[in-house]
Amino acid sequence: NSESQLTEITQLFSGQTLTPTDMNVGSPGRAILSIGASRAMSEPAIVLQGAVLPIRRDAAPFDFTARAGENWMLVGPLGAGRTTFLKVLATLIRLSAGRYHCLGTDVSDFATRSRARARAGLGVCLEEDGLVESWTVFDNLAVLPRHHEAGRPAEIEDRVWRYIVAHHQEPKIAFRVVSGIKREERRGIALLRALYSDPAVLLLDGAIGDDPGEFGLTADFRRRLADSKRTVIRQASVEQTRTDPGPGHHPAVMIDGRLGAQGRIDEIRRDAEPAARAWLDSAGLG
Repeated sequence: NSESQLTEITQLFSGQTLTPTDMNVGSPGRAILSIGASRAMSEPAIVLQGAVLPIRRDAAPFDFTARAGENWMLVGPLGAGRTTFLKVLATLIRLSAGRYHCLGTDVSDFATRSRARARAGLGVCLEEDGLVESWTVFDNLAVLPRHHEAGRPAEIEDRVWRYIVAHHQEPKIAFRVVSGIKREERRGIALLRALYSDPAVLLLDGAIGDDPGEFGLTADFRRRLADSKRTVIRQASVEQTRTDPGPGHHPAVMIDGRLGAQGRIDEIRRDAEPAARAWLDSAGLG
């Protein structure tokens, strides 16, 4: 039934379980997935104040602000908390302490409705992609539009199909069951899903590569991904941090569950904490 389907749908938000009530924000028929226009807001997209990640008892608090058009590259040693940080930003897990404002919504109390409202402007692609194994690629991409976009079912499915044709090199992949596709192909489908709604904020766990063709995606998709108005927060390799210092690109070094250094690549060492500075030295950065 539709209620059990909606519960399973929430795997598309990387494993977070929501109920049908969680998903229904606003009036019936509201195109909740078209909220990317919220990026035009003058306030920062992401604001954390006194944030403590749920990673270790002695984790120190930190502040973080990300504005429209900024591309934040999370680097640091294994186990530093980068994935946990992204899950907090995606409202999948709660801060141990501190405040979190996402696209103008205070989600600090982890209330169902505020999380759903914030999540409408987020595109999330984590290593655990949350694709429903028993569904086709098309159904994985179409399930949220079917429940939240205005229009007749045939019109909605036509929009999803045209989106796939425009952004995937092999559109027929839409008819394959997810359990039968390769890891790289799954990554491409997860990226397609994350960008379908033209989100104001994109959260990426793991490298996306320099060539979208690696995941079966087109050059048009790469242009969509590179939207200069979008806020992007992603895990990055040290090499990417060295070679991708474009406008608005900022490295952020996570050490022991907190941001120990953040800012422009040419000035990140200035305010870095000792542990973060030592890691920057070992990585050949700064």
